[in-house]
Amino acid sequence: MGQTYKWASEDISCPPLTIYWNLSATVHPSSLLTHLPALNMCTRRHVCYIYTKCGHAYAMPEQIIECDKVNCIFSPSHPSTCSGASCKKTCWQYRQPTEQYSPQLPEYCPTCVQSGRR
Repeated sequence: MGQTYKWASEDISCPPLTIYWNLSATVHPSSLLTHLPALNMCTRRHVCYIYTKCGHAYAMPEQIIECDKVNCIFSPSHPSTCSGASCKKTCWQYRQPTEQYSPQLPEYCPTCVQSGRR
């Protein structure tokens, strides 16, 4: 799993620097032929910054990334009139897997900078 880094007096776990794609979990079996993997549909993004000089990690709030496609039910562009069996057959019904990033920054974290530990 992810590595554990110190944050203040707590241990928090951050995932490794990877984007996870599990297409079998995002594509309904009945729509495999009509919905090729579209990696730009609505998804969530989780970023956990690792500060290498002090070893602290900061997990940012999860972001919702909207795709603006009319055939994605989570998109603001999806028509409100599209619903029911027709929508399930022609529109993307699942969010993409959460994108998880852990960029390593070669600097001190904001808390260490503020407290003068650098």
